[in-house]
This record gives sequence, C-alpha cells and structure tokens, in this order.
Amino acid sequence: MDARQIRDGRSFGMFVFSPTQIETSRHAGRAMGSGRRVPSDQRRSVMPLVLALLAVVLLFGGAALGSVTASISGTVTDSSGAAIVGAAVTATNVETGIAQTLHTNQQGYFTFPSLALGHYDL
Repeated sequence: MDARQIRDGRSFGMFVFSPTQIETSRHAGRAMGSGRRVPSDQRRSVMPLVLALLAVVLLFGGAALGSVTASISGTVTDSSGAAIVGAAVTATNVETGIAQTLHTNQQGYFTFPSLALGHYDL
C-alpha cells in the first residue's frame, strides 16, 4: 500500500491508498475530460475583447433601441364631470399637420402613447 500524508492547515491526517485505487482514480480523471486548462495568458488576452464588447453594447445599445417620443393622455368629461365613453380625440401636430385620432375607453380615458416631439392641438 502507498501511504500519503495531507495537511490542510487545520488538521494533519494520513490517507492510505492502494495502487488499484490510485490507478482507478487516474482513469476516472481521464474519463471525465481531457483536463486541459486555458493558459492564463490566453485568458488575459480575451478579457480586453470582452470588456470592449460590453462597452459598445452599453454605449450604443440604448441608442439603437430607443427613440425620443412623447405621450399625451387624459380624460374626457362633460360639464357635470361624468366620463364620456367613446369620444373621438384627435391630436394634431402643429408643425407637420399630422393628426392621430382615437376613442376614449369606458372611463373616458385616452392616451396617445408614442408621439413625435412637437406642439399638438387636441
């Protein structure tokens, strides 16, 4: 039998392995994978590339997905304060003349969720 001593910093013990156990352990290690590791210099050369890619995504990702828009919302009521259901509401851009029309819901509520920036008449 082959005796090996291992010290882990807190205790000192002795583990005894037979030659068969050692060979089986080596065989199991080969079966689990090649055991190849990426050299640390290769990992260091990939890190700047990963950081640069992350910076590009953070800087330009929002600009590619986002655009500048505005919204207008409100409630249409009569003189007594009751909501008007199905009222037509039109938002017209003063500069371009482009108009959008929609109808109020059951509570008299309307919303234009994505309008180009500008001045609007309702």
